[in-house]
This record gives sequence, C-alpha cells and structure tokens, in this order.
Amino acid sequence: MFRNHCRLPASYHKRRAIIEQIYRQQSYQYQTGEHPTDKMVSIDKDYIRPVVRGKEIKRVEFGPKVNMIQVGGINFMEHLSFDTFHEGVRLPSCIELHTKVPKQAA
Repeated sequence: MFRNHCRLPASYHKRRAIIEQIYRQQSYQYQTGEHPTDKMVSIDKDYIRPVVRGKEIKRVEFGPKVNMIQVGGINFMEHLSFDTFHEGVRLPSCIELHTKVPKQAA
C-alpha cells in the first residue's frame, strides 16, 4: 500500500483537535439530551462560546462580554471575557476601583 510521508502543519493538527472536540460535544448532546459545558460553536474561533442574554430579540449572542465602569466621564473596561459572568458579583470590586482613582483637579 502506498503511504504519503508528508508533514502537516501545526494548524492542521489544532484544527483537527477542535473538530474532534466538537464531535464529542455533539455526540454527548445527542446521547444525553443535555448541553455540554463550555460548548464550542466555531472551528476557526474555538474561544467563542454562546452567551445566553435573555433578551427579547436575541436570546443567545456570541462574542465577548464587557463590564464597563465610568469615572469622571471616562469609560474603562473593567473586565472582558468570552465566558459568561454576572456583573453584580463584580460590583464591589468596581466600587473599590472607582474610589481609588484620583479626583481631577478643577
């Protein structure tokens, strides 16, 4: 039997591993009826996860979630994540950050 002994790039192996992971997640979901945790939805961008927002128009969104704080009319990105998080849990640390920012001289 003829065998081709060519080397494949690392990107091929990474992409194949992602496809295998997605296949395992889909098989798990089909067999159990449960959604797997940390579900992958993109082969090219394996870090993107679906985020359930609970809005009327779009129930699920994709992309990063950002927690912003405003100090003296300037907005700061306090936290950015592709995973879900609750802003209320981050509130005490945001208040602490807000109080540490020096006040502008008038």
